[in-house]
Amino acid sequence: VRKGTSNRPEELGFGQRRSQRYIFKQLICHTSHDYTIYDVYRGNAVMRGGDSEIAKIKDKLRPGEVVELVSTQKRAVKPRTFFITNERCIMRVPGLVGDVLESCVWTDVGDFTIKKGMMRATISFVRAHGGSFALTDVSKNDVDKMHQLIEKYVSDAKQAANAPAQPTVVQAAPAQDPLDALKMKLINGEITEEEYNKMKKLLE
Repeated sequence: VRKGTSNRPEELGFGQRRSQRYIFKQLICHTSHDYTIYDVYRGNAVMRGGDSEIAKIKDKLRPGEVVELVSTQKRAVKPRTFFITNERCIMRVPGLVGDVLESCVWTDVGDFTIKKGMMRATISFVRAHGGSFALTDVSKNDVDKMHQLIEKYVSDAKQAANAPAQPTVVQAAPAQDPLDALKMKLINGEITEEEYNKMKKLLE
């Protein structure tokens, strides 16, 4: 706000209020790698980043599983959080006793659709082996990025499933040395020491 002007919204002109609103919308409060974007005028707080959300499901992640994107529902009493990882899509549903996790692995996705509304979107998955899975009331700010990641991982999973199987190479066991085999026969009592000495001379 320029010097000599009020920073109270009700005392600003239309152009100044619009500029002030834009500035307030960009206010970012950092906490570690998390940050929350505050919309002062509409009273919304939208999570971006999501280290605090990832911490809630950290012990449920598989070895090598990496969270690529976190999105939390807005304007919900008990907002659900969606996680896009390199292996699956996870939905965390808050409960009275504890959180419930639902997921859909990319290898099990037969198809998916995205329906966009004015403020929110719905991402629906059809499982290849039957059943469905849906993410509802997804923030419009996150849906495009989610679409890109889902499309990439589903495509990669289908390509991997359709790739020709690599031939298995079976290595033959190395041939046993005749002298070693003869010695084992002596040890096992299959031949006498006299027979062993005779055969040994022939092999040498």
